[in-house]
Amino acid sequence: MLPIIEAKNIKYRYNHKSDWVLNEFNLSVESGEIVGIIGPNGSGKTTALKLLSKVLKPTDGKVMLMGKDISHIKQR
Repeated sequence: MLPIIEAKNIKYRYNHKSDWVLNEFNLSVESGEIVGIIGPNGSGKTTALKLLSKVLKPTDGKVMLMGKDISHIKQR
């Protein structure tokens, strides 16, 4: 079955001089699943959600929504 949302090998940093906030982040959520993201402060939870919702663009990797790369989908 095709995942509803999927993150593939996401890398992200806020600028080219900073450390990686996310490095090789992967996530796959199937239809009907409920997912929670937990972790300590500063571990990248909010950044991951911003990447999944196209508020931020990954430095590397892809976010797929129902099999389509979200970089090709209009924000609206």
